[in-house]
Amino acid sequence: MHHAHPPRVRWHVETYDPTAAEWSSGLPFTRCQDATDKRTRLDRNHPTWRDGTPVRRRLVLETTTYEDFDADVSHLALFPKSGFVITGVGGQDFAALPDQTPDGRPAIRYAVGSSETGHADVVVPLDQLEEVIAGMRDMARQTGEQPAPLPIPAGTRTTVFHWAADLVAAYTGNSVDATALMLRRVADGRPRPTDPQLDGPALTPRRQLTELEHDRAWHAIEGIDWEAGPDPDTVLNAVLAALAIDPPEVDEMAASLRRDGFGDDEIAEMLADTTIAGEGAGA
Repeated sequence: MHHAHPPRVRWHVETYDPTAAEWSSGLPFTRCQDATDKRTRLDRNHPTWRDGTPVRRRLVLETTTYEDFDADVSHLALFPKSGFVITGVGGQDFAALPDQTPDGRPAIRYAVGSSETGHADVVVPLDQLEEVIAGMRDMARQTGEQPAPLPIPAGTRTTVFHWAADLVAAYTGNSVDATALMLRRVADGRPRPTDPQLDGPALTPRRQLTELEHDRAWHAIEGIDWEAGPDPDTVLNAVLAALAIDPPEVDEMAASLRRDGFGDDEIAEMLADTTIAGEGAGA
């Protein structure tokens, strides 16, 4: 259908009347925060009825749309085709796209329905969006099964980022949560221009030693003259040589040792020992 007027959104503070067995409300509010403040004041100042019975109150969101049934526009063409769209959610389609409130404030319009049977939508102001999302997450956790704890992995940033994405998806109950998708894109090295950029080394995959590499490293350690009391550099360089891995440049090693508190004379002696050990392992 075609909207004859912009949708209207109002918030009500309703009180349950036990005598009439129904909910009643006073004047509506255009902002959720105003309604929340009103309910807080009522709960603080009038928590019970005269007989001591607790007063039950609730917040209710009213959404009203005005459809023009005479407009020569097919409802099939009105379901959003842009923005964020998911099809086939519980037999319906879901869309979210930029919009504005009747008073001109920036907002997000959510549409739920079908391109075949029509849809319903609601406009949420941006200043209330986080509140709505938080409420949806709480409802998802209350209605869904609690996921099993996810073990914290050890490994590269790639592994940890994928784990974080799984954690976000489990927390929100949504495997396509925007934050989870962003974490997976960053972990896989394919971020969007709008994704956050992180300082630090490039993401590299964690590799497992092959059986042959493991055997070569093991035999390199076994072949060391342990009776001579080899220092850690000798052992390390023997393993690196067996695996055909080059050690860091001398300047990088010196900088690392200097950060660890070693003096220049000590660093020079260590680097000399490392060079001799490396030449011996490669001979």
